[in-house]
Amino acid sequence: MSLFTLQISAYLEENSLLSPLQSEFRSGYSTQTALLKVTKDIRQAIDKSLVTVLVLFDFKCAFDTLNHTVLLRRLRELGFEGLSLRLVHSFLSERRQAVIGEGGETSSYRACTSGVPQGSSAGPILFSIFINSLLDVLQHCGTTAMLFANDLQIYLSCEPDKLNDAIAMINADAHSVLQWSRECGLTLNIPKTQVIVVASDQRHMRLDLHACDPVRIDGVTVPFQEKVRDLGMIITRNMSWKAHVNQLSSRVHGVLHRLRAHSRLLSNDVR
Repeated sequence: MSLFTLQISAYLEENSLLSPLQSEFRSGYSTQTALLKVTKDIRQAIDKSLVTVLVLFDFKCAFDTLNHTVLLRRLRELGFEGLSLRLVHSFLSERRQAVIGEGGETSSYRACTSGVPQGSSAGPILFSIFINSLLDVLQHCGTTAMLFANDLQIYLSCEPDKLNDAIAMINADAHSVLQWSRECGLTLNIPKTQVIVVASDQRHMRLDLHACDPVRIDGVTVPFQEKVRDLGMIITRNMSWKAHVNQLSSRVHGVLHRLRAHSRLLSNDVR
């Protein structure tokens, strides 16, 4: 990690400038910490006989479309000034990139006018600064949200007879997320948005999701799912771990099968 990145990260952490609901590119944070918070909150809601509406958002090519002007404005709001701003501006400016096609031919170079440099140590932390303000626009899910890179999840728990009220608040925050993304030059990937209502089996037997108000984003209805994939983990509508455990078991079985098929090529120690 470069000195440039270390100094930015130290400044952010020492001054608590990043939300604790951001769980990526930071020491002591990971997908595990993100998932632990979300699943703990949902499990506690189930224990209280509540239902939880969970929405998982995704942004298209977020690292490549990040607006440099907005990023520099975010840095200024966090106390960066003078030489530090000019240094970041220099880091982002006058970069060019090309792509190599399937035939091995390299395209012509084009200027990079947005995004953070892929593969750089500073890219992830600069993206964290950029997206940190997204949490500020949430009026109802300000404490029940989690960011991991360009993945955002918001959720609300409520009594079953208040489900439509919770969905209305979810829709309000979803609209705020959409507006924020447009103002910042990002594109919300609506087709990849997932929505699920999580509750105990007993509660689900009394719920008619077809009669509930839908979750809508930019006029598009997002259907309720039986299960969703959240940062690699499968969450089902009754918070059972069976689907996730079956998936892991299938992967392990596949790896062991391939190893067995090539066992003669392995040493005794590896076997």
